Amino acid sequence: MAKQERAEAILETHERAETISAELEKGFQQVLLVARGVAAALARDTRVDKTLYADIVARVAPNSDDAVVEFLNIAFSRDLIVQQVYPRAANAEVLGLDYRDYPDQLSHVRQALDNADAVMIAPVDLVQGAKGAIARMRVEDVRTEEITGVVSVVATLDSLFTKANDIAERDGLNLQVIKTGPTSEPMIVFGDAPRMNAEPVVIDFDVLDETWQMRLVPQEGWAIAPADAAFVFIFFGALGGSVFLLFLYIDRTESIRRSAEENLHTAIDAINDGFALYDKDDRLVLCNDTYKSFYPRSADAIVPGATFAEILEKGLRNGEYRDAYGREGEYTAERMAAHTGSNSTFVEELDDGRWLKISERKLSDGSRVGFRVDITELMEARRAAEAGSRAKSAFLDRMSHELRTPLSVLMGYAAFLSKPERLAGRRALEDHAPDAELAAYDAEITSHAEHITRSSRQLLSLIDRVLQVSRAEQESFEAGGQLSLDLILDDLVRAFEVRAGDRCTLELHKAGSIATVDHGDTVRKALSEILRHCVDGFLSAHVEMSVAAQSDTIKIAVEIAGERNAQTPDETIVEPFPKQKVPSSHRDMMSLELAIAERLVLRLGGRFEYRRDSAARDLVDVTLPKPKDREVENAA
Repeated sequence: MAKQERAEAILETHERAETISAELEKGFQQVLLVARGVAAALARDTRVDKTLYADIVARVAPNSDDAVVEFLNIAFSRDLIVQQVYPRAANAEVLGLDYRDYPDQLSHVRQALDNADAVMIAPVDLVQGAKGAIARMRVEDVRTEEITGVVSVVATLDSLFTKANDIAERDGLNLQVIKTGPTSEPMIVFGDAPRMNAEPVVIDFDVLDETWQMRLVPQEGWAIAPADAAFVFIFFGALGGSVFLLFLYIDRTESIRRSAEENLHTAIDAINDGFALYDKDDRLVLCNDTYKSFYPRSADAIVPGATFAEILEKGLRNGEYRDAYGREGEYTAERMAAHTGSNSTFVEELDDGRWLKISERKLSDGSRVGFRVDITELMEARRAAEAGSRAKSAFLDRMSHELRTPLSVLMGYAAFLSKPERLAGRRALEDHAPDAELAAYDAEITSHAEHITRSSRQLLSLIDRVLQVSRAEQESFEAGGQLSLDLILDDLVRAFEVRAGDRCTLELHKAGSIATVDHGDTVRKALSEILRHCVDGFLSAHVEMSVAAQSDTIKIAVEIAGERNAQTPDETIVEPFPKQKVPSSHRDMMSLELAIAERLVLRLGGRFEYRRDSAARDLVDVTLPKPKDREVENAA
């Protein structure tokens, strides 16, 4: 009988332990859900004021009646500095906090920036004097895919553990919570260690990607002798009451879950862009009305439980996707491959003429989220800009022809004047003028002809360089791809030595390992124009070029010192198109070659800086982005 009573007590304790562990898991999940909900709402537009931020958080965070844990503050940081916090009045000192001043928090913030899903640390000794949990989730702009900041949720765990302990004490149980880890020693989070020596009931529960333990033992210890009838009667009465309380607790837990789901739906509906969530079996869990409005012909198939393949098939039958016309099978294969991949971003044109930017992400549990952003206005503006660019190119080509024709005639006549003895009027003067006067006349005519020829050639070269500036702005990146930077630098050194001869010397320094660069042909052209500035702008010079690899950029510094060419018009800059004045005392001295190099570097997404120091040296700094793995991108 004692063994039977002990077994029944252990079984009942297991049941109670499952209930308490569910309560603890629910508290941690509520913290994570708030972090994910606020991050999802801010993904639409992170530049919110304090009023809009407070409204977003108030919608997502549970109220005091539904909260399982006590939320101390919910903050949003940009560039590692806290910009917004809720509630604001009670946490005003948090505003402006720089995580870089708190190394223990900075490492966790960076971990959140590197993960697509939320991360959590617990337990944490909070400055308020309680144990707590901190969940963080990065915010990724749905339009640009840029990571714009981090949402941080700070909650105290004391109320959660106290509530769990109250449930245990009502049943005469002692509770202990232990955090375990594969590489760390177990840590007691709650409870008294000496009480746990009598063969406790152990239950594991999950806290994000960690496993914690909960241990329970009766306050009076396990039964060692059979109980009398009165005890049995009391025991079963207590058991019945416990079952009733368990029923009430489960009902309350279900109510909290429904409230959390309603808050999440409200936050998703507040997003102006289309949003959809598919489970690990690729079945639709939920979506907002904006998502359905993008696909009116297949909207009746976009219902919870429908698979993505079924929704796609309905849209194909109704002609929803313009890219699928005449190639439905091939389109289906491409679209399913993009959808089932880990991450994909591409642009799609709908049948009604609208353009959508589609972004889909795979979460850690196998589910997928998708965003649909209407970029019709952006695509129309891009088409208009491309048409204007083509018209500008046609105009410059036509003007080049119109300018070259009179210049060619002018240079032809200058060639005649350079040989005055061939002119009929000059031959007629031979019989009437002394040789000395004829020689002076020939020298004067020849001098004028040389000036005309030199100026004509300079003007023709200027026309060619202006056209090169225009071509630099329209440079196509489809050709060239990635090239070895070492190969590019070797080619530039050889070309420089041939062109400069003995007038200029080049010294090259490289630091760090740089395998390749994106758009190698364009990089080659930009660096070639910088070196051409040295050859054309200096009678003699020494050039030092330093190339260094950094974490995510390539720095190229060029220093030119020497005797300048007085005939080179380096005191004015030829700008291909008007742009905002750069506040620099040396920018007006940029040569045309440097202007072309600047355009090419900007097209590469880099930075270009030029200055002239007190020693009259030309200093050029170029910063280029390092090549990196790109996500799948398709252009419609």
